[in-house]
Order: sequence, then C-alpha cells, then structure tokens
Amino acid sequence: MKFTEQKREKMKKARIKFIESIYDFEFVEPYLDLQINNGSRHRKYKFMTLREFKELKIDQRKTIKELHKEGYSLQILKFCSRFFQGMIKLSKDQLEKEYKIRDLNYISKKYKIDRGDMACLRQLYGINSTSGKYFKRIAEEKILTQRQFEILYGTMLGDACSSKEKRIRFCHGDCQRKYIFWKFDEFKEHCNPSVLKASRSISKKYKLDNICWRFKTKCHTEFEKCSKLFYQSGNKEVYKEVIEYLSSLSIAVWFMDDGYTNFNYKSREKTKGNIIPQIFFCTDSFSVKSCQLLIDCLKNKFNINSRLRKVKKLKNGTIPYNIIINKESAYDFFDLISPHIIPSMLYKIDYEEYKIWRKKKELLKEAENEKLLLTSE
Repeated sequence: MKFTEQKREKMKKARIKFIESIYDFEFVEPYLDLQINNGSRHRKYKFMTLREFKELKIDQRKTIKELHKEGYSLQILKFCSRFFQGMIKLSKDQLEKEYKIRDLNYISKKYKIDRGDMACLRQLYGINSTSGKYFKRIAEEKILTQRQFEILYGTMLGDACSSKEKRIRFCHGDCQRKYIFWKFDEFKEHCNPSVLKASRSISKKYKLDNICWRFKTKCHTEFEKCSKLFYQSGNKEVYKEVIEYLSSLSIAVWFMDDGYTNFNYKSREKTKGNIIPQIFFCTDSFSVKSCQLLIDCLKNKFNINSRLRKVKKLKNGTIPYNIIINKESAYDFFDLISPHIIPSMLYKIDYEEYKIWRKKKELLKEAENEKLLLTSE
C-alpha cells in the first residue's frame, strides 16, 4: 500500500506527537549532553548522549533496531528510551545515598530497575564506580562507640591527621610512647594488630637518634566523614560541624596532644607561692577563624574563658595564634579535663607531677649532651 506525501507527513506528525506525549523532556533536560559509555565489554559500540538519542529517535524517526545496526549499544538505546519515558524514577540523591552502603545489584532489585540501566544511570549522575571490596568493608566494619567518637575528634584537633581520607594517622615521639599506646588501645578494634610501629631517624643537627611511634586505622565510614569535615578547604581546619562533636573528653585529648601548662616553676620554687598557671593550646596550624570557633566552643559549651595570643612570625610571613585560657578559668579548665587525663600526662595539669617530669627531662638532657660530646670527640 502506497502512501501519499501528505499522508506520510501526517503520520510523521502523529508519531512525533505520540513520542512527545510519553517522553519527559523537562526531567531529561539537565542530562542531555552527558555521555554514556559502553563499558569494557562493549567498546566496539558508539558512545551516545541523550541529545543524540533525541535527534536520532525523534527528529530522524529511526527505530531502536536501526540505531543498533548503526553501531550503538542496544543496552544504552533501551536505557535512553526508558529514561526519556520516566520509567527510571530513581533520583540522583536517592542513588548516591543508597550506593554508599549497597551495591548496584541490590539497588537494582530494590527499585526494580534493570542492572544495565543502573550502570548507565550511575554514569549519567556522575557517581564514581565503587568496587566490591568497598561494600565488603562496609558490611564488616564495626560501629564506633561514643567514647571513640569523642577521642577521635579531640585528637584531630591535635596531632592526628587524615590518611587518604578514609583512615586516620597517629604519630608521637618516644617520650610520649605511653600516650600513643593508650590511643592504639582505644582504637585497636579498628586497626590491624601489627600496625603500631616505631621508626628511627638521625637528627641532622645533633646526630642523635629520634624515635617516632605511629599507627593508622583501617578504612572506615566514620573516619572518612571526620576527615572530610576537617579538610573541607584542603588544609586541616575547624568548622561548626566539628564543634558539635566535642565533649570534655575531646578537649582533654586535644590538650594532651597540643596543650601546654606554664607552672612558673622558678617563681613557685623561689616564693613557695601558689601562682596561677598559664594554659596554652598550640594552634599554630589553624586559621584565626578556626581558633575563634574553638574559643567560642570553650565558652558556650564548657563556660571556659580564653583568648588568642600571637606567636612568632613564620618564614612565609604569616602570624599564627595560640589559644590561652584566661587566669580566672584555669582551675575550672583543669577540673573539666582531669577525669580524662591518663597517668603519663598528669604533668600537664598537676604541679607535683610536673616537677617529677621536669627532673626526668633534665636528666635525659644531660645524658644526651654527654652522648653528643662523646660523638664529637
């Protein structure tokens, strides 16, 4: 049966009208120019965008079968058709949320979407592919306790740092060996047993041995979340979201990491008086904005008054700041953190312990000087 030109034009318009009635162009608009590839198994097939599919299918009135013969992947063609028709209703936010804890096979079954369509949808939404090892780790990882949370955020204010975003790295010198052993004990269920190690290096200036103890955790969702909170700008800084996690235990760990107490030893010994100690936090690496957030946290959460103090200008020209606890809050601050201070760190808050620690340090320094003298001879 032959159709006249007029009849053909009428049929074309009817077809376009039908397609337009079943295709959701408004929903598809943001994704029209994003390319979907065919994966390693189907490299012989052409890549395609949704805009190309629209032009070939609607404007040129080609069928799926014809386009497949021209070298386009049948899977992608079917996906484009279903996506245009609104048959795939999983949003980007939903897929991102689900894909953090479940693989595509599970999501495919849950939302009754073809597995091949799920792979195309992930590409279209710009969500990176995740290996099976990730989901195995998610299934096996242990939940952090509240205590571990508080210690984690406290030590991230201090000496701990991110290791490839999903791990946390801890490092302390040999003089703080007991302290890093305590930290390892707190997080050992999230570490490999043999990960706590000591490394030795030679001081270029004094030609003496330096021993450093370090360990890092396994990959964990919460460690990754913590890292992202602290490293939002690339450098480690403090943000409002971090403040929410801080407790008295967090502040105590931060103080054990980066805190220092000036007991005015010589004046005390000379006058035998009870001089109010000066309490500092070494916050040189933080910006003024980060320091101010911590000052506000100490005041609003714990009723501890503190202020900023400039320290020595750095070689790059920047002027770092330390946080100093005001004198009227000094003993309140000690009361706040003292229940959480471990025995090897008591010298930071107790004057009698400080005197013992100071004596040991002096003896150690004398021994190092003697060793330096012998090596120089």
